[in-house]
Amino acid sequence: MNPLRTRSSLFALAFFVSSIASAASVKDYYEQIDPQIRKEILTEMRVRKVLKAQDGKLEDEDDKDNSIHKIDVAQFYQQKCGMPYTRDQQGRIVRPQVECRYTPRPKDNPFSGMSAKFDCAFAEVDKNGQVKADVRKVKYNADHQDGGGYKEVPQAVLGSGLGRLLGFYANTYCAVDLICHDCPSDDPWNENGKSHGAAAVGKKIKFNNVVVEVKQKGSTIIDRDHLNSAKPQGFSFNDEMSRYFPTESSLASGLRIEREALALWVNFIRHGDADPHNNKLVCVNSTKPEDLTVEKPQCQLAAGYVNDYGNSFGYSKDSRPLSLSKFLKSSLKISNGIGIAEGAASSANGYQVSREGRDLFVSMANQITDDQLKDIFDLAQMNVVSDSSVEQWIQGFRRKVQEIQNLSF
Repeated sequence: MNPLRTRSSLFALAFFVSSIASAASVKDYYEQIDPQIRKEILTEMRVRKVLKAQDGKLEDEDDKDNSIHKIDVAQFYQQKCGMPYTRDQQGRIVRPQVECRYTPRPKDNPFSGMSAKFDCAFAEVDKNGQVKADVRKVKYNADHQDGGGYKEVPQAVLGSGLGRLLGFYANTYCAVDLICHDCPSDDPWNENGKSHGAAAVGKKIKFNNVVVEVKQKGSTIIDRDHLNSAKPQGFSFNDEMSRYFPTESSLASGLRIEREALALWVNFIRHGDADPHNNKLVCVNSTKPEDLTVEKPQCQLAAGYVNDYGNSFGYSKDSRPLSLSKFLKSSLKISNGIGIAEGAASSANGYQVSREGRDLFVSMANQITDDQLKDIFDLAQMNVVSDSSVEQWIQGFRRKVQEIQNLSF
């Protein structure tokens, strides 16, 4: 029985009757949710969904047929991003050139974080054939280094792309070249008050090597007990993800193994900042009551994911290329017969990983083909932003997975 849908305590009932009246929308409700109810949602948080390739596209499935190797990366990005990803005559994936219209960020809803970014409106055709504006976040490198810089841009492509293939929930970061209409400058983050500045009507600026964010579906659930207005808290690995599980043992066991695989992934890429403000807890599927003052929404599926991959994949400094040797350092050790994830300078470091969690991660990683790895490493332009070739990164990825697989529990 799902505790998210069967609360009967007088405390919970009294809370919802008194508090839902203040929520103007389902989104507001989840952002204002009571800390105790948030923990109840966290107990059933999933981090991975079963995926299947259908005609080369990535789809959710209820069965366990994870045909990841059948996914065509170009078709996947075309599907998720709504942008024309193609291949050249040699079969290499081609970054599309797209256009958008600069949209000043409202001052009462500022960006979080310190990386350079701005909002831009992309033309989108809805299901009725009507063209509408879809405002998305664009991340770019303010130093205009070839390849998009050494931080944020390549890691966003790598973390979200490989994370998706592994089956984890994630935003999608679409690697593109961009023509920005009405952009006030070629550095709106630093020159225009963190992209709050007014549009420059008629002005066009070309941005090479940027990423456009497509958000993971869901209503954000914020930890009000540890709320920082600049950096809203999602969830922590060791303090929360490893502690809260359903009472039903078989369900708890399945969730525990999936969460171990995610923690191992974060250590595998040696993430330096997968802390609560960079992890998101969302309600993916929720009921929508007709009257929020009378009835509360019900979260039917909660998901957790890593939202920001900026400090990972061999990153050291903004002025230095990504280091393959740094990426290749150990990510799992055995201590007194227990697997301990290591390598992430974040809340995922030291996470206990069972043999089953290790085996799940290894099986997922081994399903990714060399062609898929090459596509994603090419999109991230590892030949330019790192100290090693795409081929060397593929070999390194394989070697690191094999080392984890060979550990004896």
